[in-house]
Amino acid sequence: MDYITLHCTDCDWTASTDDGYGRVKVSRLAIEHHCHSGHTVVSDDHADSPQESICPSRRRLDHFERLMAETQP
Repeated sequence: MDYITLHCTDCDWTASTDDGYGRVKVSRLAIEHHCHSGHTVVSDDHADSPQESICPSRRRLDHFERLMAETQP
């Protein structure tokens, strides 16, 4: 199983496969949080990556949209 933990850089929102959600559900929750709040959601694996500072919320949203498209029937 792939593990993922995402968190918001603007508030205390988090979602993780450790919470019992699947990877797709975690990604969908992140997209919803970003769309509703405009906050930046990042993966704990990449939170400190210098490349992410260019436009983290747009880059992450693009990544999640690709994940969502790949999982659609």
